[in-house]
Amino acid sequence: MAELEFGIIDQGGQRVPVGGGDVVAEGLVDLAAHRAGGVAQDVAQPLVFAVDIADIVLGSFEQIELMQQLIKDFGGGSTRVIVDPCMGDNGSLYSGFTPDFAKAMAGLCSKADVIVPNLTEASYMLGIPYVAEGYTKEYIEDLLRKLSGLGARRIVLKGVSFDEKKLGIASYDSENEKITWYFHEKMPQSFHGTGDIFASVLTGALVRGKTLDEACRLAADFVVEAIRATLSHKDYNWYGVDFESAIPFLISQLSGN
Repeated sequence: MAELEFGIIDQGGQRVPVGGGDVVAEGLVDLAAHRAGGVAQDVAQPLVFAVDIADIVLGSFEQIELMQQLIKDFGGGSTRVIVDPCMGDNGSLYSGFTPDFAKAMAGLCSKADVIVPNLTEASYMLGIPYVAEGYTKEYIEDLLRKLSGLGARRIVLKGVSFDEKKLGIASYDSENEKITWYFHEKMPQSFHGTGDIFASVLTGALVRGKTLDEACRLAADFVVEAIRATLSHKDYNWYGVDFESAIPFLISQLSGN
Protein backbone atom coordinates (compact mmCIF):
# COMPACT_ATOMS: atom_id res chain seq x y z
CA MET A 1 0.00 0.00 0.00
CA ALA A 2 1.40 3.39 -0.93
CA GLU A 3 2.24 6.12 1.51
CA LEU A 4 -0.21 8.94 2.04
CA GLU A 5 0.51 12.16 3.89
CA PHE A 6 -2.10 14.79 4.66
CA GLY A 7 -1.48 18.36 5.66
CA ILE A 8 -3.10 21.79 5.77
CA ILE A 9 -1.15 24.90 4.82
CA ASP A 10 -1.94 27.94 6.99
CA GLN A 11 -1.56 31.63 6.13
CA GLY A 12 2.11 31.58 7.08
CA GLY A 13 2.82 28.78 4.65
CA GLN A 14 3.36 26.21 7.40
CA ARG A 15 2.09 22.67 7.07
CA VAL A 16 -0.24 21.56 9.83
CA PRO A 17 0.05 17.76 9.67
CA VAL A 18 -3.12 15.72 9.54
CA GLY A 19 -2.36 12.06 10.02
CA GLY A 20 0.64 11.02 7.96
CA GLY A 21 0.04 7.29 8.42
CA ASP A 22 2.03 4.87 6.30
CA VAL A 23 -1.03 3.46 4.61
CA VAL A 24 -4.02 5.14 3.09
CA ALA A 25 -6.47 3.65 5.57
CA GLU A 26 -4.57 5.12 8.49
CA GLY A 27 -4.23 8.46 6.75
CA LEU A 28 -7.92 8.71 6.02
CA VAL A 29 -8.97 7.65 9.50
CA ASP A 30 -6.52 10.18 10.97
CA LEU A 31 -8.03 12.83 8.74
CA ALA A 32 -11.53 11.98 9.92
CA ALA A 33 -10.42 12.15 13.55
CA HIS A 34 -8.81 15.55 13.06
CA ARG A 35 -11.90 16.84 11.22
CA ALA A 36 -14.06 15.71 14.13
CA GLY A 37 -11.71 17.58 16.45
CA GLY A 38 -12.13 20.76 14.48
CA VAL A 39 -8.64 21.01 12.96
CA ALA A 40 -9.95 21.61 9.45
CA GLN A 41 -12.25 24.35 10.65
CA ASP A 42 -9.89 26.06 13.10
CA VAL A 43 -6.86 26.68 10.90
CA ALA A 44 -6.53 30.30 9.79
CA GLN A 45 -8.08 31.23 6.44
CA PRO A 46 -7.45 31.07 3.57
CA LEU A 47 -6.78 27.35 3.50
CA VAL A 48 -4.92 25.28 0.97
CA PHE A 49 -5.29 21.55 1.40
CA ALA A 50 -2.10 19.70 0.55
CA VAL A 51 -2.17 16.00 -0.17
CA ASP A 52 1.07 14.26 -1.13
CA ILE A 53 -0.02 11.11 -2.89
CA ALA A 54 2.07 8.37 -4.47
CA ASP A 55 -0.93 6.18 -5.24
CA ILE A 56 -4.17 5.94 -3.29
CA VAL A 57 -5.91 2.59 -3.11
CA LEU A 58 -9.32 2.78 -1.47
CA GLY A 59 -10.39 -0.55 -0.04
CA SER A 60 -13.53 0.08 2.00
CA PHE A 61 -16.82 1.96 1.90
CA GLU A 62 -15.67 4.06 4.84
CA GLN A 63 -12.58 5.22 2.97
CA ILE A 64 -14.69 6.20 -0.05
CA GLU A 65 -17.02 8.21 2.20
CA LEU A 66 -14.04 9.93 3.83
CA MET A 67 -12.57 10.79 0.44
CA GLN A 68 -15.90 12.24 -0.67
CA GLN A 69 -15.93 14.40 2.46
CA LEU A 70 -12.36 15.45 1.73
CA ILE A 71 -13.39 16.60 -1.75
CA LYS A 72 -16.42 18.41 -0.31
CA ASP A 73 -14.32 20.24 2.26
CA PHE A 74 -11.32 21.16 0.13
CA GLY A 75 -12.34 20.76 -3.51
CA GLY A 76 -13.61 23.38 -5.90
CA GLY A 77 -11.90 26.42 -7.33
CA SER A 78 -8.56 25.60 -8.90
CA THR A 79 -8.37 22.23 -7.14
CA ARG A 80 -8.55 19.32 -9.57
CA VAL A 81 -9.85 15.95 -8.46
CA ILE A 82 -8.53 13.01 -10.47
CA VAL A 83 -9.74 9.52 -9.63
CA ASP A 84 -8.42 6.21 -10.88
CA PRO A 85 -11.09 3.71 -9.70
CA CYS A 86 -8.58 0.91 -9.26
CA MET A 87 -10.58 -2.23 -8.46
CA GLY A 88 -10.48 -4.69 -11.37
CA ASP A 89 -9.24 -5.80 -14.77
CA ASN A 90 -9.87 -8.39 -17.49
CA GLY A 91 -13.57 -8.55 -16.70
CA SER A 92 -13.29 -9.24 -12.97
CA LEU A 93 -13.03 -7.24 -9.78
CA TYR A 94 -9.94 -7.75 -7.67
CA SER A 95 -10.25 -10.00 -4.63
CA GLY A 96 -12.17 -8.30 -1.84
CA PHE A 97 -14.16 -5.95 -4.07
CA THR A 98 -17.86 -6.38 -4.84
CA PRO A 99 -20.41 -4.91 -7.27
CA ASP A 100 -21.74 -2.78 -4.40
CA PHE A 101 -18.25 -1.38 -3.91
CA ALA A 102 -18.14 -0.55 -7.62
CA LYS A 103 -21.38 1.42 -7.20
CA ALA A 104 -19.83 3.32 -4.30
CA MET A 105 -16.76 4.02 -6.40
CA ALA A 106 -19.04 5.40 -9.10
CA GLY A 107 -20.34 7.81 -6.48
CA LEU A 108 -16.80 8.96 -5.75
CA CYS A 109 -16.13 9.36 -9.47
CA SER A 110 -19.17 11.64 -9.68
CA LYS A 111 -17.21 14.15 -7.57
CA ALA A 112 -14.13 14.07 -9.81
CA ASP A 113 -12.97 16.36 -12.59
CA VAL A 114 -11.17 13.51 -14.38
CA ILE A 115 -11.65 9.75 -14.00
CA VAL A 116 -9.30 7.10 -15.38
CA PRO A 117 -11.01 3.67 -15.46
CA ASN A 118 -10.21 0.65 -17.58
CA LEU A 119 -12.94 -1.23 -19.42
CA THR A 120 -13.62 -3.57 -16.51
CA GLU A 121 -13.98 -0.76 -13.99
CA ALA A 122 -16.12 1.23 -16.39
CA SER A 123 -18.49 -1.71 -16.88
CA TYR A 124 -18.87 -2.40 -13.17
CA MET A 125 -19.46 1.25 -12.30
CA LEU A 126 -22.13 1.51 -14.99
CA GLY A 127 -23.67 -1.85 -14.08
CA ILE A 128 -23.39 -3.22 -17.61
CA PRO A 129 -21.86 -6.46 -18.97
CA TYR A 130 -18.13 -6.40 -19.64
CA VAL A 131 -17.18 -6.70 -23.31
CA ALA A 132 -13.62 -7.95 -23.73
CA GLU A 133 -13.21 -7.70 -27.50
CA GLY A 134 -15.04 -7.24 -30.75
CA TYR A 135 -16.55 -3.95 -29.67
CA THR A 136 -16.91 -1.04 -32.06
CA LYS A 137 -15.79 2.57 -31.99
CA GLU A 138 -19.42 3.55 -31.41
CA TYR A 139 -19.58 1.25 -28.36
CA ILE A 140 -16.56 2.99 -26.78
CA GLU A 141 -17.97 6.43 -27.58
CA ASP A 142 -21.24 5.48 -25.89
CA LEU A 143 -19.31 4.13 -22.90
CA LEU A 144 -17.45 7.42 -22.55
CA ARG A 145 -20.67 9.43 -22.56
CA LYS A 146 -22.29 7.11 -20.02
CA LEU A 147 -19.25 7.46 -17.75
CA SER A 148 -19.49 11.22 -18.07
CA GLY A 149 -23.10 10.88 -17.00
CA LEU A 150 -21.82 9.76 -13.58
CA GLY A 151 -20.70 13.35 -13.05
CA ALA A 152 -17.05 13.70 -14.06
CA ARG A 153 -16.34 16.29 -16.74
CA ARG A 154 -13.50 14.43 -18.43
CA ILE A 155 -13.06 10.70 -18.96
CA VAL A 156 -9.90 8.78 -19.83
CA LEU A 157 -10.66 5.15 -20.71
CA LYS A 158 -7.67 2.79 -20.60
CA GLY A 159 -7.07 -0.47 -22.45
CA VAL A 160 -9.01 0.24 -25.65
CA SER A 161 -8.09 -1.89 -28.67
CA PHE A 162 -9.60 -2.43 -32.11
CA ASP A 163 -6.49 -4.15 -33.47
CA GLU A 164 -4.49 -7.02 -31.97
CA LYS A 165 -1.31 -5.05 -32.68
CA LYS A 166 -2.44 -1.78 -31.08
CA LEU A 167 -3.55 -0.75 -27.61
CA GLY A 168 -4.52 2.66 -26.37
CA ILE A 169 -6.88 5.08 -24.72
CA ALA A 170 -9.98 7.09 -25.51
CA SER A 171 -10.67 10.40 -23.78
CA TYR A 172 -13.81 12.51 -23.64
CA ASP A 173 -14.39 16.10 -22.61
CA SER A 174 -18.07 16.69 -21.92
CA GLU A 175 -17.75 20.49 -22.21
CA ASN A 176 -17.05 20.35 -25.94
CA GLU A 177 -18.04 16.69 -26.49
CA LYS A 178 -14.60 16.05 -27.95
CA ILE A 179 -13.42 12.44 -28.15
CA THR A 180 -9.72 11.78 -28.70
CA TRP A 181 -8.01 8.49 -29.50
CA TYR A 182 -4.38 7.56 -28.95
CA PHE A 183 -2.92 4.15 -29.78
CA HIS A 184 0.54 2.66 -29.52
CA GLU A 185 2.21 -0.65 -30.14
CA LYS A 186 0.76 -3.48 -28.05
CA MET A 187 3.66 -4.88 -26.09
CA PRO A 188 4.28 -8.66 -26.08
CA GLN A 189 4.00 -8.90 -22.29
CA SER A 190 1.62 -7.30 -19.82
CA PHE A 191 2.63 -6.29 -16.30
CA HIS A 192 0.89 -5.42 -13.06
CA GLY A 193 0.89 -1.77 -12.06
CA THR A 194 0.98 -0.17 -15.50
CA GLY A 195 -2.50 1.30 -15.08
CA ASP A 196 -1.40 2.93 -11.84
CA ILE A 197 1.70 4.34 -13.52
CA PHE A 198 -0.43 5.68 -16.36
CA ALA A 199 -2.77 7.48 -13.95
CA SER A 200 0.15 8.89 -11.96
CA VAL A 201 1.91 10.33 -15.02
CA LEU A 202 -1.39 11.65 -16.37
CA THR A 203 -2.03 13.46 -13.09
CA GLY A 204 1.47 14.90 -12.93
CA ALA A 205 1.25 16.14 -16.51
CA LEU A 206 -2.12 17.82 -15.90
CA VAL A 207 -0.80 19.51 -12.77
CA ARG A 208 2.15 20.80 -14.81
CA GLY A 209 -0.21 22.45 -17.27
CA LYS A 210 -0.44 19.88 -20.05
CA THR A 211 -3.72 19.53 -21.90
CA LEU A 212 -5.70 16.34 -21.43
CA ASP A 213 -4.61 15.10 -24.88
CA GLU A 214 -0.95 15.85 -24.14
CA ALA A 215 -1.16 14.21 -20.72
CA CYS A 216 -2.77 11.07 -22.17
CA ARG A 217 -0.10 10.70 -24.84
CA LEU A 218 2.72 11.26 -22.38
CA ALA A 219 1.32 8.76 -19.87
CA ALA A 220 0.79 6.10 -22.55
CA ASP A 221 4.25 6.62 -24.04
CA PHE A 222 5.87 6.46 -20.61
CA VAL A 223 4.19 3.12 -19.86
CA VAL A 224 5.45 1.73 -23.16
CA GLU A 225 8.98 2.96 -22.43
CA ALA A 226 8.81 1.38 -18.96
CA ILE A 227 7.71 -1.95 -20.41
CA ARG A 228 10.49 -1.84 -23.00
CA ALA A 229 13.01 -1.17 -20.25
CA THR A 230 11.63 -4.10 -18.26
CA LEU A 231 11.76 -6.50 -21.19
CA SER A 232 15.41 -5.58 -21.79
CA HIS A 233 16.30 -7.34 -18.53
CA LYS A 234 16.96 -11.06 -18.76
CA ASP A 235 15.26 -11.89 -15.47
CA TYR A 236 12.41 -9.37 -15.38
CA ASN A 237 9.49 -9.79 -13.00
CA TRP A 238 5.91 -10.09 -14.24
CA TYR A 239 4.49 -8.23 -11.23
CA GLY A 240 6.03 -4.84 -11.91
CA VAL A 241 7.85 -2.69 -14.44
CA ASP A 242 11.22 -0.94 -14.40
CA PHE A 243 9.68 2.51 -14.63
CA GLU A 244 12.76 4.08 -13.06
CA SER A 245 14.75 3.49 -16.24
CA ALA A 246 12.11 5.42 -18.21
CA ILE A 247 12.21 8.50 -15.96
CA PRO A 248 14.81 10.30 -18.15
CA PHE A 249 12.34 9.95 -21.05
CA LEU A 250 9.60 11.45 -18.89
CA ILE A 251 11.77 14.38 -17.81
CA SER A 252 12.78 15.02 -21.39
CA GLN A 253 9.17 15.09 -22.56
CA LEU A 254 8.02 17.33 -19.73
CA SER A 255 10.85 19.79 -20.34
CA GLY A 256 10.21 19.85 -24.09
CA ASN A 257 13.62 18.47 -25.08
